[in-house]
Amino acid sequence: MSLAQCGTRSGAVALGMGWCYQRSRSVGASMLSCSWNRTRASVPAAQPSRPTHTHQRPHSAREHLSQMHDPSYWSALYASGRAPAEWFVDPDELYDVICDTAFASTEGLTDGTYRVLDVGCGTSNVGVDIIRKWPAAIEGGHGRKESGATSASCAVVVNAIDFAATAVQRVTSVHSEFVKSGTLYVHELDVLHPDGLPFTDERYNLVLDKGTLDAIVHGFSDDQRDAAVGKALGEVNRVAAPHCALVHVSDEPPELRMPMLAAGLGDWLFSWREVGSGYTAFAYTGRKGK
Repeated sequence: MSLAQCGTRSGAVALGMGWCYQRSRSVGASMLSCSWNRTRASVPAAQPSRPTHTHQRPHSAREHLSQMHDPSYWSALYASGRAPAEWFVDPDELYDVICDTAFASTEGLTDGTYRVLDVGCGTSNVGVDIIRKWPAAIEGGHGRKESGATSASCAVVVNAIDFAATAVQRVTSVHSEFVKSGTLYVHELDVLHPDGLPFTDERYNLVLDKGTLDAIVHGFSDDQRDAAVGKALGEVNRVAAPHCALVHVSDEPPELRMPMLAAGLGDWLFSWREVGSGYTAFAYTGRKGK
């Protein structure tokens, strides 16, 4: 959908779980000014154009949308043991997406290290899964096989960040062998910190986000949402190296999420696919220009 199409489209997009997204105002050149209000449908929604499934997100996530920007909410959720380790899609399926897109090219490496930033890692195993499977990925047809690269000549390092202290502590403890080996670094950081992330510009070759942007979209009020989304995507763009790949997983459909990504990451090229079993989610993949 083009910017012009989004600027003139009206009405609601019906989704599973009885939610509908209603456009609240028209937009101009900046898609970040395009606001959508998420409200509970009072009557059964019309049949969506894509198949949906009966499996839903965790109960706590549906009940407490307004708290999703609060680190203390997430710390308490992880401490209680009620938070799932994985959101939307399991690591194996997401890894297939990563191999098809991010690892298709490691163009832009400067020192033989493929750097991954996992934004809002929670307790997910996705980052560790990349480390474990890296030798097979780069030597089995992905990455720089055409230039003779191997896992010895092209290492992978994952930086996993989350603003929930309990999640950071758990990942550090459970995956201590990777932390000790220097392949996994886990930081208690907030992508929305006023000073930004403490990483240099153009550092990362792959950025992962599985639900973090969703938490920002749903956790902030209408008058704060655009600025928060712009801040998060601006940080992604800043730390992304030329040709960096982004793999972003959301339960919002392309009608809503693609214009948001286009506005915040203007020179990136994006595509999407459906992922998940039992619950429809969407994997958005993009690559930064030079």
